[in-house]
Amino acid sequence: MIKAVFFDVDGTLLCHGEQGIRPGVSRALAALRERGVRLFLATGRHPLEYPDFGGVAFDGYISINGQYCYRGDQVLYQNTILQEDRAALIRWLEEKDRACMFVQDRVIFANRVNDAVREYQAFVHLPLPPIASPERILDGPLFQVMPFVSPEEELDLLRVMPHCRAIRWSHLCSDVIPREGGKAVGILRMLEHFGLTAAEAAAFGDGENDITMLQTVGLGIAMDNASAAVKAAARRIAPPPEQDGVAHALMELGLIHTF
Repeated sequence: MIKAVFFDVDGTLLCHGEQGIRPGVSRALAALRERGVRLFLATGRHPLEYPDFGGVAFDGYISINGQYCYRGDQVLYQNTILQEDRAALIRWLEEKDRACMFVQDRVIFANRVNDAVREYQAFVHLPLPPIASPERILDGPLFQVMPFVSPEEELDLLRVMPHCRAIRWSHLCSDVIPREGGKAVGILRMLEHFGLTAAEAAAFGDGENDITMLQTVGLGIAMDNASAAVKAAARRIAPPPEQDGVAHALMELGLIHTF
């Protein structure tokens, strides 16, 4: 029996390029909650970047690709990049002259803004980040970095950040997180907190950063707009978000009766 459902945001709840979820999906989530199922967000976004969820409340939030998990004001789990990898990143960015965004607990900033950064921020409907020295990441938690590099440059960067791995869902940049991190880790921590098991959970996703999440829960559901690799990790396929895919899948599963 499904008692909890985890939802990715971009390309799942939200159509890429849109700023809020569609009314049908909002109604479906409300109907799911009314049936006593717990709702969780599982996104690569920082809490500062959440879109309009149409008044839907979630029981918990797995943000920054699982590196910062919380419910209300209570932080349940956080996972940060090691200091030695941070120092290596700073040297690499200076040597290669590349733009990068840095994701900390209360701020997202960049070392510079170029055309790639502008294009990415416009795509996710977010303002340009403030600019600051990369040295700032040596103090306080650092959950994720987003270098604006090619796949080949990404591999080169990871050679100097051996305790990290990269997840790419945009052609413009990648999400670099601690090697042992990811949405699946956050999901297991969240389920433990609520006294639930992975077998009692379902998850919806469309990106490469959702693969481990879909494999971890009892019922992984990939959106039809997902890549072949993501679909291979899922047990079911839902229609794309522009067709209210999450809502239709919840009905097909018998978790809701109408939306």
